[in-house]
Amino acid sequence: MNTYCINARLGRMAVAMCIGLLAFCNSIASPTTSTTQVEVERIQEQLRALDKEQAILTAKIEAQNNRLSDLSLAATQQGNHLAAASNQTTMLGNHISLTGMAITVLVAAAGLITYFSATARAKAEANQAAQAWFEENATRLTKKIADLETKAENATQAIVAHEDRVARTATAASAHIQSNSDSITAAAATLLRPHDKSGNNATDQAAADQVAQISEDLKLKPESSFSSSDHFTRGLAFFNSENYTGALQSFQAAASDQQSEDADQARYMFAQGVALNRLGRQKEAIVVYDRLVQHFGDKSSPGVREQVARALFNKGVDVATLHGPEQAIVVYDALVQRFGDDSSPGVREQVARALFNKGMDVATLHGPEQAIAVYDALVQRFGDDSSPGVREQVARALFNKGLDVATLHGPEQAIAVYDAMVQRFGDDSSPGVREQVARALFNKGIYVATLHGPEQAIAVYDAMVQRFGDDSSQGVREQVARALFNKGLDVATLHGPEQAIAVYDALVQRFGDDSSPGVREQVARALFNKGLDVATLHGPEQAIAVYDALVQRFGDDSSPGVREQVARALVNKGINVSSLHGPEQAIAVYDALVQRFGDDSSPGVREQVARALFNKGVDVATLHGPEQAIAVYDALVQRFGDDSSPGVREQVARALVNKGINVSSLHGPEQAIAVYDALVQRFGDDSSPGVREQVAAALTQKTKLVT
Repeated sequence: MNTYCINARLGRMAVAMCIGLLAFCNSIASPTTSTTQVEVERIQEQLRALDKEQAILTAKIEAQNNRLSDLSLAATQQGNHLAAASNQTTMLGNHISLTGMAITVLVAAAGLITYFSATARAKAEANQAAQAWFEENATRLTKKIADLETKAENATQAIVAHEDRVARTATAASAHIQSNSDSITAAAATLLRPHDKSGNNATDQAAADQVAQISEDLKLKPESSFSSSDHFTRGLAFFNSENYTGALQSFQAAASDQQSEDADQARYMFAQGVALNRLGRQKEAIVVYDRLVQHFGDKSSPGVREQVARALFNKGVDVATLHGPEQAIVVYDALVQRFGDDSSPGVREQVARALFNKGMDVATLHGPEQAIAVYDALVQRFGDDSSPGVREQVARALFNKGLDVATLHGPEQAIAVYDAMVQRFGDDSSPGVREQVARALFNKGIYVATLHGPEQAIAVYDAMVQRFGDDSSQGVREQVARALFNKGLDVATLHGPEQAIAVYDALVQRFGDDSSPGVREQVARALFNKGLDVATLHGPEQAIAVYDALVQRFGDDSSPGVREQVARALVNKGINVSSLHGPEQAIAVYDALVQRFGDDSSPGVREQVARALFNKGVDVATLHGPEQAIAVYDALVQRFGDDSSPGVREQVARALVNKGINVSSLHGPEQAIAVYDALVQRFGDDSSPGVREQVAAALTQKTKLVT
């Protein structure tokens, strides 16, 4: 027992030595290291476990010694001898084990001492190297830091300056927008019109430019700070660029501000109705107008009353579209009943416009005589009015009265109406009134040509150009261009194509760069007619050059009237190419025309596409015989058979006549007669003179085949 205890104590001493060595290593390492402390605690825990094991073993040994005492003496002596030898061996083993443990601990301690010493030395060396590097590079780093600070300061100043400029620009833009609020109101009254069935749809360019400029200013202002007026202005810009969906959204945003004045709220609602009209959503537009009238109908403000009157007028236009002229007249009568005695110029203008539109609808329903009575009532009511807008409606009524008088009583009495109109408004300064005077003089020229021949008509056109040649109004310029075009026609009749070409060239020289669609159309018509006259004078080759110049100039034009002239030029080019180079090249021209304009929605352009297909059929018959020609005519009928345009229907009828001729040569008279019968069945009741002419031609061909 004593030997074991001694050995246990020796083991504990060895462990204690390890703990001491670890503590020493910990003292020379970083004082903040917690790993050594944890290791010491772990070893102490192991010592406590060894103490427990020692106690248990001691008890077992004492029990064994008690049992051995009963053995025989010899066995005891021999056992004692063996025990002594065993104890010596055990002690030697223990000493060896303890020595090994001590050596291991000493080696571990030496390793730890070396590790921590190396770590401390490495840290010291790293600190010294870092300190040396910083001392060596301090000047350069300090300069870089200073440079960065300078750049940061400069950037900050630039940002502040930019913010200041943006703020000042936005403030200036807001001030400019605010200062032009009256101009925006006036522009809105001009731009926000539904489609005018009288054809008076010219855009006021000055108003459009004003809106475009203020819309540009709005781009400098964040949308989050938009006022209702800003939304409205942007809506006008969208509207003017034909983005009616964007316009509607902007007008709705403007109307969402319930803090706006009544006049502004009414204006924003009215604008929504007009945008819906342009989107083809007339039923929704009427709902908006009714809501406007219900909400603001009893307000006394002139500005609000004007919007109510305008809403009722526009409702009449949309009702006419949806339900016909009779119901529209009811709306116009209600407007006149409500506001007929109003003193506000803006309201009086809407009353006059309602009476004018009523006259047009009455003409549709009951003929020109009753329409004239409505126009006379308008002139009687507002003939002495000083408001430009009202005077324009009086002038328009007199112009339309001239048209109806011509229908009822002939051109001479119509000329008398136009002369009275020119006498009344000839010196008027209002662009809208001047346009009506110019239109009256243009129509007078046409009637004079009918009554007295082209020479006197030319005198009327010259007087008109003399009077309005320098006018800046878009509507007036269009009438001047039309007068010059008609003068060219009459000069050709009187003096031949050469002098007519000079008139057309003068028109192109005068208006060639004009931005107005109506004026551009007259320029394109002049070039087309010049091509006709050049063909007469100089042959097809030079005519083709004129048509090519027309296509080059206006080929991408968006105006339906201009596109029609381009299509007409291509048709005539095909005819001239056929004359010069034969049908094959002509077919290529017609195919190019169909490729270019085949999906065009304009009736005038569709007519030229149909003409191109008809001419192609003629040339295909020449090249490839009647069978392939019939296929072309069938394609034309398939494409345009249900078209409502008189000009297109005429080409369909012509195609069927030619199909009958080709069927007759291929399959005999019986099948040809069936084609002619189908034509008569389809177009027998058509009111268009051109179509009726083809029906007559079909009946003539059928008669020839029957007999």
